[in-house]
Amino acid sequence: MFPRLILIEGLPGGGKTRTARIVSEKLGDMGFPTRTYFEGNPEHPADYEGVAAYTAPDFARLLRENQKLMDIIWNRAKSKNDYHLIFYARWKREDPEGFPEELLPDFQKRDIYELPFSQNRGLVCSRWEEFTKQAEKGDTIFIFECCFIQNPVTIGQVKYNLGREEVIDYVFDLSWTVDSLNPLLIYLDQKDVAQSFRKVLEERPPAWQDMFINYYTSQGYGKERGLKDVEGAIEVLKARQRLEREIYDRLPIHKFKINNSSFEPDRLEKALGSILNLFFVEGI
Repeated sequence: MFPRLILIEGLPGGGKTRTARIVSEKLGDMGFPTRTYFEGNPEHPADYEGVAAYTAPDFARLLRENQKLMDIIWNRAKSKNDYHLIFYARWKREDPEGFPEELLPDFQKRDIYELPFSQNRGLVCSRWEEFTKQAEKGDTIFIFECCFIQNPVTIGQVKYNLGREEVIDYVFDLSWTVDSLNPLLIYLDQKDVAQSFRKVLEERPPAWQDMFINYYTSQGYGKERGLKDVEGAIEVLKARQRLEREIYDRLPIHKFKINNSSFEPDRLEKALGSILNLFFVEGI
């Protein structure tokens, strides 16, 4: 069976978005039905992007404090694993004028990726299980940008500074969950983390720069080591790269690592074409 799930991973600036687009276009040209989900998509079928998780007491408090919005909040909430989930990013996209901006800080505070590690892992793994069951029913090839390795490593290492094995186990849980989809992992590697990150900083707006650097240095791994500013964020990224490379080496799935340090689009496209031909033309 050819891969039904293609996972694109790597550090910021590694070329993940470009890679996902190339893969989608090439498979489309071959006649395969695909669905591509980029980082930050609130419609992601396997991950949670912009979703708040409320315990029963917290949800009751939310309703009590916002009685005028009680009906719409209740209709927007979904029950899952003893939580009431509110897909607030999707809500804001679907109804920007009606979205209650005053509640955004409350939603963000209870975002699934702000939960304790074990609770996040339970909810996310359950989400991937539901996705796999649905994906098994069709013939669509799903292409995911950076939620398979990146998110567990970010919350486990960067946010909570947990041990390697605990983070690796999280990724392995996801790997076992999607095994029936015969997943293919494409990892975009970089020789010089500092150079790649500085390139990203030149391309991204100041608000993104501040958010990223603050996240990477003010909690977990960075905070415990007293890391600050751009140089501190680079040190955290280097640690993340070491862990991601170890995860890549240990994962028992189809996988290819592409050194994209030179940022040559033609070279990247050629490498991706060769990989896809192996699976979707030659049928290895």
